[in-house]
Amino acid sequence: MGCRFGVHLAEAGHEVWLVDVWEEQIAALRRHGVWVDDGVRPRFVPVPATLDPKDVGLVDYLLIFTKANHTRSAAQSAVPMVGPDTWVVTLQNGLGNVEALAEVFEPDRILAGVCFLWSDLVAPGRIRWTPHPAEILLGPLAPHRFAGARQLATLLTQAGLPAQALPDPWEAIWSKVAFNAAANALSAITRLPVGPLVAQPAARELFERIVAEAVAVAAAEGVPLDAQKVLDTLLRRHQSPQERTHLPSMLQDVLRRRPTEIAFLNGEIARRAERHGIPAPCNALLTRIVEILERTYPHQVQQLD
Repeated sequence: MGCRFGVHLAEAGHEVWLVDVWEEQIAALRRHGVWVDDGVRPRFVPVPATLDPKDVGLVDYLLIFTKANHTRSAAQSAVPMVGPDTWVVTLQNGLGNVEALAEVFEPDRILAGVCFLWSDLVAPGRIRWTPHPAEILLGPLAPHRFAGARQLATLLTQAGLPAQALPDPWEAIWSKVAFNAAANALSAITRLPVGPLVAQPAARELFERIVAEAVAVAAAEGVPLDAQKVLDTLLRRHQSPQERTHLPSMLQDVLRRRPTEIAFLNGEIARRAERHGIPAPCNALLTRIVEILERTYPHQVQQLD
């Protein structure tokens, strides 16, 4: 996702740096920039890239696109790029990213939100996406900083990343958490892309239960959500022709035998539910199943002859 944002912003004329700890990725980016297949015009887009944040200097915006389990370490390594006027931005999936960033940076310089768009990493330095409606919602942790969110939303929109500034980002964040909690874990467990998954009546029944648990926990934390709105969004997006074959990131992680973000989605819902005395058996069960998958990658049967 960082490469996709970098491509849009670079092509809009902004100075952009891509920073990663993956040496093979940075080597590929240094050789030829980002190779993009957007379904319209495959191309190379030159974008500076580095392993060392000190190469970059101070930035106006620091956008964090790591997996949630790496947010804190990414924030700590990014400190050399952050000055008193830098905005730190998270559009990551899951719960806990905002809190991790607030441990490292001033909370009133943090913008948080969600994005409904995707990009698949084909190989180091190579990404692919297909044209489909995108939506970015973001807002400040400190209400008096709304002007900063509005400025970034305008910048992103002008770069081809439609964004809307919100006075308070938490409803959007929790809605996306409920959305992802319903679809991602089930996709990872069943190995189904989102289109075939949402076509299953049993899956839809589970979606309702998972979302209902998330909505109850959000309400306990002072964030009112509309469960039906979350479900309608989930079904509408995942039934669209552009997204029917999309593989959620958690499914991609399981297929590649990598750690997932389950602890920051269903797992965090279950943990907070327990803290508030709210039952969340579906989210707790899905968390345990995906944890088993993660811990047993070397022993899993791929197929029978």
